[in-house]
Amino acid sequence: MAPTKTKESTSIPLADYFFISGIESTQIYDEREHAAASPPPVDETIEEDIALETDSTTSPRPSTPNSPNTVGAKRGSSRYSWEARKSISSVIGPGDFKPTPSNRSSATIKGIQTETPALSDEDFEIALRKFASERENFLEEIQVQAGAVVPQASRTPKSRPRTVRITSAEDAAKDAAQKGGIGGLRRRLSTMNSMKRQPSVSVSRQPSTRTSKRLSGYNSVIPTPKPFKASPDMHPLKRRYEPVLLDRYPPKAQDNETKRRCPFPDYVPMFAFPNDVVVVSSDERPRSTWHGFAMTTGDGSKLHAICVTVWMPLNETASVELERQCEAWRKANMSDEERELASSLGERLAAERAKLSRLLAELPNAAQGSVERDTLDDQISAVEEKISLMADLLRPVRHGAASKIEGLTDGESGFWIPRCYGVLGKDGAMTSFWKEWLKAIVTPMTNGAVLRVPPSSPKIGMWQPLERYVVNLCVEAPSPMSSSTQIEVAIRELRLYARKEAENEIPGSRNADIYALFRSLSLNNIVTLFEYVLSESRIILLSSHTSMLHLASAAITSLIYPLKWAGVFIPVLPARLIQALEAPCPYIVGVERRYENLEFPDDDFVLVDLDQDTIESTARPTLLPRQQRRKLVASLQAVAAHHIRYGVPVGPPSYAIETFPNDAFSSENPQIYSQRATPSSLASLVGANSAAFSELPVPIQNRSIILNA
Repeated sequence: MAPTKTKESTSIPLADYFFISGIESTQIYDEREHAAASPPPVDETIEEDIALETDSTTSPRPSTPNSPNTVGAKRGSSRYSWEARKSISSVIGPGDFKPTPSNRSSATIKGIQTETPALSDEDFEIALRKFASERENFLEEIQVQAGAVVPQASRTPKSRPRTVRITSAEDAAKDAAQKGGIGGLRRRLSTMNSMKRQPSVSVSRQPSTRTSKRLSGYNSVIPTPKPFKASPDMHPLKRRYEPVLLDRYPPKAQDNETKRRCPFPDYVPMFAFPNDVVVVSSDERPRSTWHGFAMTTGDGSKLHAICVTVWMPLNETASVELERQCEAWRKANMSDEERELASSLGERLAAERAKLSRLLAELPNAAQGSVERDTLDDQISAVEEKISLMADLLRPVRHGAASKIEGLTDGESGFWIPRCYGVLGKDGAMTSFWKEWLKAIVTPMTNGAVLRVPPSSPKIGMWQPLERYVVNLCVEAPSPMSSSTQIEVAIRELRLYARKEAENEIPGSRNADIYALFRSLSLNNIVTLFEYVLSESRIILLSSHTSMLHLASAAITSLIYPLKWAGVFIPVLPARLIQALEAPCPYIVGVERRYENLEFPDDDFVLVDLDQDTIESTARPTLLPRQQRRKLVASLQAVAAHHIRYGVPVGPPSYAIETFPNDAFSSENPQIYSQRATPSSLASLVGANSAAFSELPVPIQNRSIILNA
């Protein structure tokens, strides 16, 4: 009798794949190429400063052709000049010339020692304050585009289709009513009467972008990614590197685990880094960010992913090579004044920081309220102000200084490369759980940047290797099959609970996050966007934060329930797939503002700026009925009064900008850390009148502290 398969071997895992993406240090510096290139043989050098021991009678000094001392000069030598401005002898004098035994072309030519006084501290402060007042004009003179200096004439503004800013529909209706007048109303009534008398004739409708989704599938409208191209003239810190897949679990060779999962898709690193990878030169570790993306496989099924980006210091060997490349670029593209300015600011800044440390050490010895204490306080304030000013002035021209400045740079080299940790799976309802799990496992990688996290101890908990957490998520923990079961995952002292919605709940209601959308857009713009979605338009979301694109696109598709978005859905579109915006079908696509070659379609599109709270389009949307629209706006004003009543500024929330806002381990999904599921309020809201939404009691729950955050 054949053995029966156990339930655990065929159960669906909590996550399909775990992956790590980024760049290798060998992409910046290849040790094998430099080791293969051996230096050429060099003979024993002769010291330059030793005088040549030779007889002056037998070896007279060679004179320049056509010079006054030359006898019998040829006519063809008239191209040589004995002018003082072109002769080195005019500088050193004819009697001071002493030949050396070195015949190398690289012999050192010593310049004339001129007595020029150094810039005093008072003069430097005057120049510093003048530079602070004229900093904007100075930066405009440095024409740097993507790291490469280009002439001003070559800069041409990008052509953009003519769009109209969409405002409130009520204002547009009032303007139309004032322009139309009574005569327009009579014409409309007469037209309606004439239409009633005419027989109905079937008119063939031409296919439009809203109906072309029946003609085109996802794979037919998404083009092949553009090949990666790196310009050699770019600044090394502006140069982009192609991201690669560093590791994944389960690996490709593990057949017993890959059979019960979907195939691992291509181009995952491109979606993890939509704008490719750059090396960052920073004094401090860059802030960690996160975002989510969705992909469609060959069979049409969707895959959802969440990834967190952490910045790692570049190793010493690659940092030295990168610094050499930066120095070569500076010599070729920057003037001596700009490089000298950056170097001088760096030296002055280090001296001021040392002075601040000395003053702070003397502060405890001064009595409180004494004249000496007041003098020290004034000196400390002046030095701190000067340090802040010089640090701000140094950053715009930082590419002219060295990567590391003593007293300013944290780390070994000051160069940082991103490393992306992500989770991939079919169940889109688990994305919030995956995000909290990723935040927990990358906390020890920040080297104490996340504050108020207890250190590891046998009493509180010990950090396990990363492989232990990955195997627990992708193999050992099964996915919950119904709302009656929940899966507990432990990470040190944290307990995370994965669960599904009940049958009588809205699908995805426990995973959807609509606060980010309502925070970044006003209520009128949200209703306008809702109308565009119902009209199946081509919607382009624009933001400087990648995670905001993911949150807004997921919230839009949740708000149209019970309808389901059937068009193309790409929350984060990589820069190398930007030509997908020309697809002749409805779509919801998110693009980053920092894309270089960002070109919008010629017509029939909607641009939603999530950072500026604006909506632009080539045509106005199909409005909801006036009565239903007013009722919807009134209900939203009652339940989402954070902008109107409480004065919350419009813009992306802090958790959509970085992974750990305020350097704390906080969460916008507290139900994931609660053993008891939060009761749903859907039944009470459905049975209540919309006019009484603002009077419904809001349940107040005591939230437990998460990692002392």
